[in-house]
Amino acid sequence: MSQVAEPDDRDLPSPLPWLGRTGSAPYIPGHFSDLIANLTALLKDIDADPLVDRTFTWPGSASPTSLRQVLYSVGSCGLFTRQGRPSHVFLTPEARNFLGNGDLAYLAALLHANVRFFGETLEWIGEGLTYDELNRIAVDSYGMNWKSLDQVRRRVQWMRSTGMIEYWSNGKIIPTDNGRALLPRLKLQRRAASLPAELVEPPRRFAERLNEVTEEELQARRRVLGYIAGGANMTALSRLVDAAAAGLSRSEFIQFSAETFDVSKSSAEQSLNTLQSLDLLNQVGPDQFAATDLAMEWLNSGEAVDLIRHLHLNLALLGETLDALESESDSEDVSRGDVVNCGIITACGCRSVAATGS
Repeated sequence: MSQVAEPDDRDLPSPLPWLGRTGSAPYIPGHFSDLIANLTALLKDIDADPLVDRTFTWPGSASPTSLRQVLYSVGSCGLFTRQGRPSHVFLTPEARNFLGNGDLAYLAALLHANVRFFGETLEWIGEGLTYDELNRIAVDSYGMNWKSLDQVRRRVQWMRSTGMIEYWSNGKIIPTDNGRALLPRLKLQRRAASLPAELVEPPRRFAERLNEVTEEELQARRRVLGYIAGGANMTALSRLVDAAAAGLSRSEFIQFSAETFDVSKSSAEQSLNTLQSLDLLNQVGPDQFAATDLAMEWLNSGEAVDLIRHLHLNLALLGETLDALESESDSEDVSRGDVVNCGIITACGCRSVAATGS
């Protein structure tokens, strides 16, 4: 596939908010040199027949596989949208753009717009890093809860396939001229430690909901958080809600949770129940779940404080814990419930902002 002239920066896909992006890079089988050809074959196949419940055969493979499983492995990376019942999958305008012009820089920018720590990978490589060094940066500076090198390897493989980096025999990952040219055209996320801490205005739906909530509703909030696969933190919650937004069935969601966070399927099912009770997910069909409107508004804003706002509306004493921490100088005066909620607030990065304030 040939390179084409670089488009104007305004023609590159705009990155989603950090938490609106998936933490998992797409998985497509094959050597890195086969990724573009395999992806192109998948896009053309879907364009010809958008029905999800059928099989697909990768180039060079003798065995067909479930297209639903293929889409699950590729994930939500800005290439597909799902509609209807029976389920159909369609190419996004960005996918059609790539399929039409074969621009590898555009594909890299599209993945960056939808996958966390993608373009940032290219930035941090600098003059050369190892997989271990790059993974350490992702974990320490961006809060990526990775227990292996799999995710950083996926990002590097995609960068190699698009010609943005090279892997040298000394174990170093090195940017190419194409990678250096693309880097200044990308809008990059700065490390978490440098993100501003000021309170941001709530999005419209959150502002309306916070203004209309009644004392009776606050009194009726859930008293116990419940189990969440991966823990009550921004990364785990966003990955789970993002998976539901991609249109997974109950069994697919449970499988995703179990595999992603290395928990049992029974624990994954318990996590699904918790997310429903917190109004992050709701059931939209006999076996289908989706993110609620407020949950999607949080993902789209990318703001930790919006997650705390949402949880405060559904979990007793969460926002009140912030008020207690503000007024109490002795930590022994904080109740056990406050200690639990303090852990949630800290894990979500909102230790010192008001959950209900605007």
